Order: sequence, then structure tokens, then C-alpha cells
Amino acid sequence: MIHPITWLVQLFFSGLLILVIILSTVSVMGAYGLFVVFLGGCAALFFPILYLAILWFIDYEKEPLRFIFSLFLWGAFAATIAFVVNSTIHLFLAVLLGGGAVTVLLLTVFVAPIVEESVKGSGLVVIGEHHEMDDTFDGLLYGFSVGMGFAAVENFFYFSARHGSHEGDLASWLWLIAYRSLLCAIGHGCFTGTLGAVIGWIKTSKYSPYMLLAAVPGLILAMSVHSLFNFTAVVQGIVTLALKIGVEYPVPIFHGPLMLALGIIYFGIITPLAWKQTKRRIMAEKAREGDAS
Repeated sequence: MIHPITWLVQLFFSGLLILVIILSTVSVMGAYGLFVVFLGGCAALFFPILYLAILWFIDYEKEPLRFIFSLFLWGAFAATIAFVVNSTIHLFLAVLLGGGAVTVLLLTVFVAPIVEESVKGSGLVVIGEHHEMDDTFDGLLYGFSVGMGFAAVENFFYFSARHGSHEGDLASWLWLIAYRSLLCAIGHGCFTGTLGAVIGWIKTSKYSPYMLLAAVPGLILAMSVHSLFNFTAVVQGIVTLALKIGVEYPVPIFHGPLMLALGIIYFGIITPLAWKQTKRRIMAEKAREGDAS
């Protein structure tokens, strides 16, 4: 996971998807598409890196940056895998069910959360075996890193596709960037951070020998929260369309309260408790070293 050769493989395949997105946008918009992909790409990278840097900075025991970088890349690579798998399943469901609202609902609420959290979580489970993941905060940080890498590629896709298909003016496009950067990007960090926190907590408990098996409930929880998030997006789309609001400028009628609740849970409760757990562990280790000397 942390070897440079692995980085190159992940960058290659992620780069292929990004290249397809760029070529698609430019083919529709011409030279102006280069501006769109440049600005969209900067925004897609800036916000996830900013959020990740803040969480890493407050860590009581700073994790090696090569681990953070590796997991960020895994998240980007996971987005590429998920894009292919989701698209394939979408085509299958469209043939089987004839497309339409049912297909979109199944893909959005059930298929996407299962596929995306499974792919993202697989890398997290692998790195969970490493001794650098010591506790709950480490798991939360590592999971958040994966989510930020995934969000960067996914947001780049949405930023390019939205403006590239002439669905709105510049103002509505910038609103979409702000909306997805503030809500959806953090959401992906929280989803995978759920599994990471469970894995990190298990490693500090008596169940550590059974980490792989015990991580299953964490994965199910991550999928469930992701599914709920996507469901609120569907309901929000239906309501705003019926009320004829938020078409060009999405209004977080349901996403907003949900993300506020997630933010309070993750960053107001879980993160401080995990931070204190790390501090107690380090203080205990230093005390034991003092006794030994």
C-alpha cells in the first residue's frame, strides 16, 4: 500500500479516468473546456487536501505523511474502480428494468454505497494490519484520507460534467463546486472514516486478533450512512423539483441537516474522544518507559 510502485499503478489507472473526463469536457466545450477542467481540478483537490491537512494537524501523534498520501491515492484509485463497476451495473439494471427512476434509485441508494465503501474499505483493511495504525484516531484519519482521495476524483467528474454539458451558467457551476466541496467531500471522509474508526478501536481492544472479522460491522455501518446520505439526495431532488427550487442552485434541505448531524457526531464527539484515547496511550507508554529505565 505504501510502496512507490503501488503509487505509480494507482496514479496510472486514476489518470486514465481523469484523462477521459478531460477529453470529454474539451470535446463538448472546446478550448474553454481547458479552463473548466483546470479550475474544477483545482477545486476538487484543494478542499479535500485542506480538510485532510486539518485533521492530520490536530492528531496528537502525527502519522507518517507517506501513509496519508498512500491512502489518499487509494481513494482516488477506488473512485476509478467504482466508476467502472457502477457504470457496468447501471447498464445491466437499465437492460433488466428498462431504465427510469427505479434504476436510478437502486443504483444511488443501494448499489453505489455497497460498491464504493467495499472498494475504499478494502485498502483500509489492508493498511489496518500495519503497526502504524494504533488506535481509533489513526483509523479515523486513515479512513478520512481514503474518502478525501475518492471525493477529489468524484468531484472532478461532477465539476467537469456539469459545466461541460452546458447545464448552467458560471454562477451555478461555482455554487455546485461549493456545495459538493462542503457537503459531499466531507461526507465521503465520514463514510470511510466510520470503518477506519471501528478498525482502530478494535486494535486497542481484546478483539484485535479478530480485526478482519470484526471490521465487517464497521463496513456495514459505513455503507448504511452512505446509503442514507444518498437517499436524502434523492428525496431532496424530488422535493426541490416539485417546489421548483434549487434546480440551478441546489438547496441543502435534507443534506444540510444530515451533514450537520454527521459533523457533530464525527468531529464534535468521536474525534475529541479518539484524540484523548491517543493521548492516554502515549502517556502510558512514556510512563512504562520511565519505569523501565
